[in-house]
Amino acid sequence: PVRYDLNKGDVIVVRPGSPSFEEEPIGNWIYGNRAYNIIVQVYTRENRQRLYDIMAEIRRICHARIHSLAAFQRVQFQNFTEETNDNVHLWQGTINIQLLNQMVVLETAN
Repeated sequence: PVRYDLNKGDVIVVRPGSPSFEEEPIGNWIYGNRAYNIIVQVYTRENRQRLYDIMAEIRRICHARIHSLAAFQRVQFQNFTEETNDNVHLWQGTINIQLLNQMVVLETAN
């Protein structure tokens, strides 16, 4: 397992979600919608408010750059889940983000 030193600062881990890729055909199956799921895990030892401040900043960035990624039509903040466990002075949460492409050509060869 990977270890992080939270005494040095907050930790943000980004990884593929489950499922990492979804495809929904439209009409005659030439075009479709694609969604890539991303999970952002946030860890902090400062306090609970710090966890929500980090989440709010990530959400703000998603909304400010909703159409900024070249390879995707939209970055969409899905939800935030605060995770509680028995660790003292450790706050963690999970953010779900989707990268969306809608009505794109699904065929890869002619």
